Amino acid sequence: MESKTTYFEKPGGEENTAMTLALAKQRAEELGIKTIVVASTVGGTAVKAVNAFKGCKVVIVSHVAGFREPNTQELTEENRKLVEKKGGIVLTTTHAFGGIHRMQPGDTVEVSIENIGTLKNCVVRA
Repeated sequence: MESKTTYFEKPGGEENTAMTLALAKQRAEELGIKTIVVASTVGGTAVKAVNAFKGCKVVIVSHVAGFREPNTQELTEENRKLVEKKGGIVLTTTHAFGGIHRMQPGDTVEVSIENIGTLKNCVVRA
């Protein structure tokens, strides 16, 4: 198996997104990959990805709410709706142990899944 590496002249966001998605699509087709996972903060890349990967299952991973500023979600509602309208899936989460280092005995960890329920656990020792 052979693969190629592409380097961009200037690192950056949007300037390289179109080429990155085109290269990823080409490689996915070569390998028969039908599920694509893409990170997106505000959602611009997410919208481009669902357009680029038509016919694939596209999962967009966004920042957890409050990542940059308390009680805010960086992925815009407009972009979320565009992604979902085109069949994309949006996953907004933190990594499994996000914030675990700040836990203290007596703290409560609460996980809620919409339309399923809530699980609460009390920290016994840190």
